[in-house]
Amino acid sequence: MPILKLENVILKSLKLGSNSGYGLMKDMEARAGWKPSAGSMYPALKKLKTRRLISVKTVGRGKLYSLTASGKREISKIEKQGSEVLDKMKKQHRVLAKVYGMCMSEKDMDVADQYLDDVKDRKLPFGIATEDAMNMKKILFDIYKRGKIKGNEKKIKKIISDANKELKKIK
Repeated sequence: MPILKLENVILKSLKLGSNSGYGLMKDMEARAGWKPSAGSMYPALKKLKTRRLISVKTVGRGKLYSLTASGKREISKIEKQGSEVLDKMKKQHRVLAKVYGMCMSEKDMDVADQYLDDVKDRKLPFGIATEDAMNMKKILFDIYKRGKIKGNEKKIKKIISDANKELKKIK
C-alpha cells in the first residue's frame, strides 16, 4: 500500500530530527508554505506508527515522534523515487519543448535543467522567495477553485503583469 503524500512529508521532516505533531505542522508551514490541519496530521502519524515507520515517546504532556530504522529505509526509498522522477523530467523537457513548439533556447533549457537539479538537491530554487512564489500559485489555484476568475481577469492580469515588470528589472 503506497504512503500518502502527507505521510511522505512527515517522514522527510522527521529525517531532520525528532519532533512533536505541532512542531511537524509548523516545520511544514515554514519549509513548504503549507500547514496541514491537526485533523489530517494526527491520523497520518498514527498510520505511520502502525506501520512501524515512526516511534512515539511521551515527553511531559506531549509526544515526540522519531523515525525508526524502517522509517529511514522508507524515506530513502521515497527520495530515490523522487530523484528518478526528476531525472526523467530533466531528460524529457527538451523533447517536449521541441514536440510542442516551445521556443526555448539551449540556454533556457540549461537553466531548466539547473532548476530541476536544485529541486533534486533539496535547494529552494528561489531562495527566501520560494515560499512567496508557492503562495502565489496556491492563491491563483484557490481563486480558480472558488470560481472567482471570471470577472477578475483584468485585475489578476494587472497584478501578474506588475510583478513581471518588477522581476524584469532585476539584472
